[in-house]
Amino acid sequence: MSDYLEEQERLIAEFESDAEEAAMEAFEALLEETAGRIDTAKHGLLSKLALFPDGDFPVSLYSEYRDAVWTMTDETKGRPVRIRFELEMPGLSELKRALTYHLLPAFTPFARIKSFTSSKSKAHDFRFIEMYLLAPNRLSAIPEHLQLITLPMLNQALDDAKDSGKPSHYTGLFFTLRFWHSLSAHKLIPEELRLSPELSGIDTRERHKDVQDTFSGSLQTWVPFSEGELEKLVNYALFWINDAAPRLLEARALLMENGLDQMVRGKIRRTSRQTDFENALAIEINGTEVLNYSMTEGEHGGAHVYSYFWIKNFSQAIDKVRNAVFVFVALVTGMRKTELGLLTFDDVVEDQAGLYWIDITRFKTTTDANYHGETERLPLPRFVGESVKALKTLRSFWTFYRNGFIFQTTYNTTPVTNEKPLLPPAIIVELEEETGIDRIHAHRFRKTIAEILIHRSERNIDLIRMLFGHHSYAMTLRYISRNPYLVRGVAQALEESYSKEFHEIVSAVRDGGFSGDAADRLAQQISRRPEDFKGKRLKVSILVYVSHLLSAGSPIYVGRTAVGTYCVSGDEFDETNLPPCLVGRQRPEGRIRPDPGYCQNECRNAVVIGKAEQALEENVRFYETLLENGSSSMTVRSRQRIQAKIDAHKRHLNNLHNTEVAKSLQIPLLEVS
Repeated sequence: MSDYLEEQERLIAEFESDAEEAAMEAFEALLEETAGRIDTAKHGLLSKLALFPDGDFPVSLYSEYRDAVWTMTDETKGRPVRIRFELEMPGLSELKRALTYHLLPAFTPFARIKSFTSSKSKAHDFRFIEMYLLAPNRLSAIPEHLQLITLPMLNQALDDAKDSGKPSHYTGLFFTLRFWHSLSAHKLIPEELRLSPELSGIDTRERHKDVQDTFSGSLQTWVPFSEGELEKLVNYALFWINDAAPRLLEARALLMENGLDQMVRGKIRRTSRQTDFENALAIEINGTEVLNYSMTEGEHGGAHVYSYFWIKNFSQAIDKVRNAVFVFVALVTGMRKTELGLLTFDDVVEDQAGLYWIDITRFKTTTDANYHGETERLPLPRFVGESVKALKTLRSFWTFYRNGFIFQTTYNTTPVTNEKPLLPPAIIVELEEETGIDRIHAHRFRKTIAEILIHRSERNIDLIRMLFGHHSYAMTLRYISRNPYLVRGVAQALEESYSKEFHEIVSAVRDGGFSGDAADRLAQQISRRPEDFKGKRLKVSILVYVSHLLSAGSPIYVGRTAVGTYCVSGDEFDETNLPPCLVGRQRPEGRIRPDPGYCQNECRNAVVIGKAEQALEENVRFYETLLENGSSSMTVRSRQRIQAKIDAHKRHLNNLHNTEVAKSLQIPLLEVS
């Protein structure tokens, strides 16, 4: 195999490894949502039903438990969320209420559901219980029928959902049944609605593997953060880095200057109140407690003493700064969870010019048991580099350094002995608790950067420019192009988001049924290496395409415009080079982007494929009739514009009819995977 093909195979393996790891993280998070660690503070449905047997107690600001529709407001997206219980099958509404109550963020016992949108999504999967379990067995949801459910029934229901050909039915039913059984086992729902203990037989390792395989192969398992979620993460991180960290550094300096960090077990004993110490370690900023201490009074050596304890509080505050640094490092580097866990302070380097670099050990897919990864030095934005530097200073006293691993938990007496330490799950749990965001994991940060670059939301673009410290969007793109993680993330997001569009475009170009300057440019690329535009290798070709655009500082844009027409653009537009879709029209303020809804076929970015032929012919007839019937009232300029449209349409039609293009390139038909 040539070096070129070997590199392609390696990149394909990395794509697949990324997708598999992301799916694993998402799957594990869902498992925790249905039967994870119990939060004892969230119990209470049974006691509420005992006090209010009619269900007249609140589940939100707008609804009571007994209501046929629960209405909530999702703070992340700022819109109402409604869950309905108007079900015809006897007993089904009562069962759904009992389960859904525990899907609400305030009442979920497993502490991983943070938004009403997630609650609604999971409640929607409840329909699979009726569809695959109850109705096929001629059962309703009344208590007498629920007691008749057997393990073979559950397994058959899962198998039927799998055989339905709709993967979301299989995974949705599995998680709903698992959640139902877990609530039953912990006695969190009324006894008459519980599944019997022996029905835990569905929750086996084999079933997990089968569901995960379906989950990994069919669903989009790493979704980007929404604009609201990203804003919450960034605001949280900026508070702990910009506002809290400087105050913590001052408190650290006081402790060290007075030798207080040398006290045994961090216990400071004095015969009088230490107001300077108390003021320095009682830090509150804008209503948020950043740091505190604990104090006890007692007798020691015949004297009345005050004993101060600061280590636990200080270490917990440092971990909040660590969490903030994690947000920005994950966002601007796109590293995997395993690679983030390996990062040390020595891996972040400031050179003589004041520029920051980060050494990343990348564990590419390989079968070599002795392979220990490759270290690659990548640029790090100054703001993020300085944040890591501040965290290093905070950790460089007492026993907080933790062998220099950046993301290890500060308050932990267990030494770090593993040469490949894992990313502490506490980071994710704490971020979810502080921000109210569901299922935070490393892959989502890379996907978020990718989606911002593709869709170019104005507010998010400004955020990315702020993080990277660049005034120019093009400079930010070129900066990102030097990071293989982010480039691969953009390529994968582009392939996922526009998979159908890319396949249609490439199929048409390979088959010769295409027209447009953008299509001509693509045809030239295909003609050089036709094998690269088949199946899985198409991902690598998109990676190369994305790399060139980012390296040049060019934006990425793919949009469906009309039947058989696409806008494929890598241009940065200004008032001097507006695309035809924007000429003479009012535009929103901000960066200039194409308007697919007003696409003009004469544009150089238009890709026209075979199925547009009928629409083109109808347009030609329309414009020719317009010219013929309106000749007396039309201005010369209007006639010229209409004639230009007719000429552009006919040119595309001629190109679509001309199969000699494909024959001359000698390209076989595309094998679309």
